Amino acid sequence: MTEEQVCTSTTQGIQRFDILVYHPFTKIGYMLDPTIRMERDGDQAKEVDEEKRNKYKDSIPDLLQNFNLISIDIIGLYIGARGTITKFFEEFRKKFHLPKSMPMVEDIVISVLKAMFE
Repeated sequence: MTEEQVCTSTTQGIQRFDILVYHPFTKIGYMLDPTIRMERDGDQAKEVDEEKRNKYKDSIPDLLQNFNLISIDIIGLYIGARGTITKFFEEFRKKFHLPKSMPMVEDIVISVLKAMFE
């Protein structure tokens, strides 16, 4: 896992994103770009995911080469500004077998709320 990465897009030049996780044996990676926004509607999480996929898709060749990976999936991970955890986030949590325990969710919510007042 790496944090705050720089990559080069074939169309947009140098870009920064938040998190790259990958399995060293399977060579499969995931670019995660958590995004905090004021809640608007039920489609917002999917819209953020699509926005991030479009923003970073042209950086995939650079990342594949730099990290010696065979594939990278981009995930725009929306979290509501008031700490809202969406169905999209829950599906992400389940896909990656992240704990359902309340401390993890509470930590995310508290971090989001603290960031609003910093």
